[in-house]
Amino acid sequence: MLSNKPNNKKLVRHAVVFMLAAAMLLSQSCSKSPQAYVEAGKKYAGEGRYNEALIEFRNAIKKSPRYPEARYQIGLLYMRMGAFPDAFQELEIAVKLDRNHMGAQLRIGNLLLLQRKYGEAREKAELILDKTPDDIAARILLANSWAGMIHANDSMREIREGLEQEPQLMSSFFWLGTGDDASQLNDGKAEELYRKIVDSNGGSAEARLALGNFYMLRGRSAEAEEQYKAAAQSNPQSRDVASALGFFYLHDGRPDEAEEQYKKYVELSKEDPASQVVLPDFYLAAGEIDRSIQTLEKMIAEHPENGVFKRRLASVFFEQSAFDKAGEIADELIKKDAEDATANSVKGRILLGQGRWDEAAAHLQIVTKRRPRSTQAHYFLGRAYLENGESSKAAAILEFVIALDRTHYRAQLLLANMRLEAGNADEAIQLAKRALSLNHNLDEARLTLGSALAAKKDYPAAALELRAFVGKNPDNPAGLIQLGKLYMAQGNAAAAEKQFEAALKNDPENLSAARELAGLYITQNRQDAAIQRLTRMLAQNPGLSRIHEILGQVYLSRKDYGAAEAEYKKAIAADPENAALHIALAQFYRAQKSYDAAIAELQKFVSGNTKSAEAHTALGMIYGDLKNSEKAIEHYRAALKNDPGHTAAAQNLAFLLAETGGDLKEAERLAQQARKQLPDSSEAANALALVYYKRGAYSSAIDLLKDCVKRDPENAVYFYHLGMAYSKNGD
Repeated sequence: MLSNKPNNKKLVRHAVVFMLAAAMLLSQSCSKSPQAYVEAGKKYAGEGRYNEALIEFRNAIKKSPRYPEARYQIGLLYMRMGAFPDAFQELEIAVKLDRNHMGAQLRIGNLLLLQRKYGEAREKAELILDKTPDDIAARILLANSWAGMIHANDSMREIREGLEQEPQLMSSFFWLGTGDDASQLNDGKAEELYRKIVDSNGGSAEARLALGNFYMLRGRSAEAEEQYKAAAQSNPQSRDVASALGFFYLHDGRPDEAEEQYKKYVELSKEDPASQVVLPDFYLAAGEIDRSIQTLEKMIAEHPENGVFKRRLASVFFEQSAFDKAGEIADELIKKDAEDATANSVKGRILLGQGRWDEAAAHLQIVTKRRPRSTQAHYFLGRAYLENGESSKAAAILEFVIALDRTHYRAQLLLANMRLEAGNADEAIQLAKRALSLNHNLDEARLTLGSALAAKKDYPAAALELRAFVGKNPDNPAGLIQLGKLYMAQGNAAAAEKQFEAALKNDPENLSAARELAGLYITQNRQDAAIQRLTRMLAQNPGLSRIHEILGQVYLSRKDYGAAEAEYKKAIAADPENAALHIALAQFYRAQKSYDAAIAELQKFVSGNTKSAEAHTALGMIYGDLKNSEKAIEHYRAALKNDPGHTAAAQNLAFLLAETGGDLKEAERLAQQARKQLPDSSEAANALALVYYKRGAYSSAIDLLKDCVKRDPENAVYFYHLGMAYSKNGD
């Protein structure tokens, strides 16, 4: 008969066995060597599991804080992730621990090349060659430091992976440019060094590739091909050679020969399926889109667990505007890995196109986290922030993109438009000119440049740029509108009206054209004509709710306050979440000195939209009218909390802090911020002058106020402030 009573002896025996096993496991874990941790980390890194790899490498450092190999491997990992500053820091620690760690010294040299620090990169190459004179990678680094380029083939795979997170159709070199010191470059010296490498290494494939890349970069195609073919003879099994030859043939207009090389590359990459994506990329570059898609779909069928092919297919579908297919694949990939960079990039850009700014930004933030040096990811994140009204975040992101890549003309242009909208015409002109210098066919840059020149009242130069834009883009309403505004500024009302009407003919729903045309009619006291034109637009498209706001402005101009208020309310009823409409109605009340109504309108809006910096700023201005400094400051601070770069809020808060005995250091910081963003603004200059005045820096205040009265000679306040500053200065 079986007993239900527990067998205590058996339980104790099992417990002892369990504890012994646990102790053995703990002992094994505790006895794991730093090298074992590093090997485990390298295995994870090879599988693309970077977080797990980093944990293992960090464990090695905990075990042995002065173990250089762990630091070196972390540096390589950061390079693969594109986090080059972090990589540089870890590699520097590695060589401090072991100056003879030549792998780390070489990587530092190549990172210095990326920073265009050619002299310092050269010093690293010479340091390595002093120890190992025949090190071919160091000799190529030395030659590269004179040529201003970097190799990104298999010998420097980390650089390549860091610059492009997915395998792409890329050349085996990158031109870095002259940097800040052109004297550090010398083509003759570079070629001499490349040739010496070839001669002393028996014409090795790597040496010939280096020389071939140099020739291709300099446009010496026949000599480049000669070296590439010699490299292929030297090492027929080299993926680098196949890739370099494929890229060369493609750009030399020989697609059949290029295809042969890329197929060979795929054949040589059987053990690395992810690299095979270069073949469909080649078809894409050659304009064979269907073939690219078919090749990717075949690869997915053969390797269903390999996400690289799915990610690339999602990107191809997106580039072909097949957003439904692209989104479906992206969703599938994100479901498997919420931080999949490519999938989140595709999803974020789809949402960007749909006007879902918050959601787009959330996905693109994941991409920038995974790809900290991806200019594309940061650029689109900047666009998402801008569309979402987070202008300071957008500007910071775009400045970061330009710092990473000074040739990113799209970022230059977008930032130029932001600067122009903020009132900083000088910087807008500089950025637009730089974008044009990078891409002469960038017509939008001419539009921005012309608009900025017009803001500076350089009308002849503005007319040249705007007419050039309209000449190439006669149906683009934006160009016609800007040209119309230029004519208005020059007093040519008839020409201006013609341009605005042309814009509306091309785009009957264009609100900017309608607003400018209505403004023109108001200056001519033709309010009835404006009302008729706007009413006709509404009849043609009743959904244009913003027309009601423009109608409100027209009625206001002829002091028909009841009709104006009614139109503003109609606009809000049609689009209740639009902050600009609530602000317009509040400003209407403010103009009538109906402050309670203005405050009630905005308070109602911000109660459900607490993050609206514009609405809080408008409230601050109204409380300022009422001399309620405490409430005004409260709302300006709320505006800056939501948008730290909000110029009007910063400027007004600085003025109030100075005027009411607040923190003058904070006031100066805010006033300088506003002054930097609006260097042509008399109001920003006046705010900073008041801060200087309160701090006793009267000479500095005088310099600013002299500029104010020069810019705005009709403003009595600026003259009064200048007189006070002179008085305090003993004059």
